[in-house]
Amino acid sequence: MFDVRVYDIGQSEGEWYIRCAVSKYRQVERRDWSAKTRILSSIEAAKRLLDYKPQMKFEDGLDGVHGWFTDNRDAVRGSAEF
Repeated sequence: MFDVRVYDIGQSEGEWYIRCAVSKYRQVERRDWSAKTRILSSIEAAKRLLDYKPQMKFEDGLDGVHGWFTDNRDAVRGSAEF
């Protein structure tokens, strides 16, 4: 199980993309029913129920996504609203 925080990801080379993605959202007060402040993700259920076998580490996948966005920056900016 990985303990990856958005803060950790934001400190990587992809910080610009994350800032663009979240810049149009505003901070609101936490609702009573969403009181959890920390959520850990796990693929254990997918492994058990679906026989899921990851092909790469999370960090490698994130690097690939970042590379794609870097290579296609002009197309992304031309077709997305930031």
